[in-house]
Amino acid sequence: MKIKQGIGIISLVVMLATVCWLTIGFKSDRWMTLSIFSQKPKEVSEPKAVDILKDPVTGMEFVWVAGGSFDMGSPESETGHRNDEKLHRVELDGFWMGKYEVTVEQYMHFVRDGGQYPKWLGAEKKDNLNTEPDDSYKKYGTALTSKNYPIVGVSWDNASAYAKWLSAKTGKDFRLPSEAQWEYGCRGGKKTARFWGDNPSDACKYANVDDETHKCKNGNKYTAPVGSYQPNPYGLYDMLGNVWEWVEDVYLSDIYSSTVQKNPVFNSGGARRVIRGGSWGFGPGGVRCAYRDNSSPADRDVLVGFRLIRKS
Repeated sequence: MKIKQGIGIISLVVMLATVCWLTIGFKSDRWMTLSIFSQKPKEVSEPKAVDILKDPVTGMEFVWVAGGSFDMGSPESETGHRNDEKLHRVELDGFWMGKYEVTVEQYMHFVRDGGQYPKWLGAEKKDNLNTEPDDSYKKYGTALTSKNYPIVGVSWDNASAYAKWLSAKTGKDFRLPSEAQWEYGCRGGKKTARFWGDNPSDACKYANVDDETHKCKNGNKYTAPVGSYQPNPYGLYDMLGNVWEWVEDVYLSDIYSSTVQKNPVFNSGGARRVIRGGSWGFGPGGVRCAYRDNSSPADRDVLVGFRLIRKS
């Protein structure tokens, strides 16, 4: 009988000790529970600006661009300002942006997998680098065919198809940047006309632009290999110059009057798509982060390429 009582007392002590371990004290009219069930889950931090993501299919690198707000467009006092650049405030979530423009090598993964050819490898004799009767494409030489040069001669439709192909291959969400994402990435946190400042004469270190109007002597007659010039503060290369870049949005001259100010993207209301950034053949007025141009989504030009973003 005494043994049973002793076991009972021991069991009671163990139970009370357990309760005391789980729950201690009384403070501010609430029990302070110290069990593992009361611990807060660890917060997942956003990627840092220096983080690099590499796509395993094409080897394409992406830089994390942290979200924030900025003044999109340009002030009327900016040299080259146009009426479709009305200054307005935009807020964006963070996203991964292509460190470089999509290269010939990266695009040809798509072509070899049944994707759409660039114009200079088209089925028609006159549109094929190897069969054309003149030197419309041959004159560009390695600028069209070398693997580390930006892909050109691709339409908005081609670029969008490429993004869908890569998304299907990887299970991730790749797409063309919105116009707002592109300009936010181009600026790199700066408010000047270009991410290096307002002086177009400084372009020679940062962008492959028209040599004559910018007084550059870089030896690049046409496009240059991606990453040949200094990056912007976000670590993005060739955001200005080299090739124009397709973005997702349709072009509307008055779209900046819209009330949509958070993560804006406009896919309706216009027949043409926006291109951004200027190119190797463009003067200072068009080599600005706010400058907007447009083209038919079916157009394929040797001045136009693209880069992608990946949703976080």
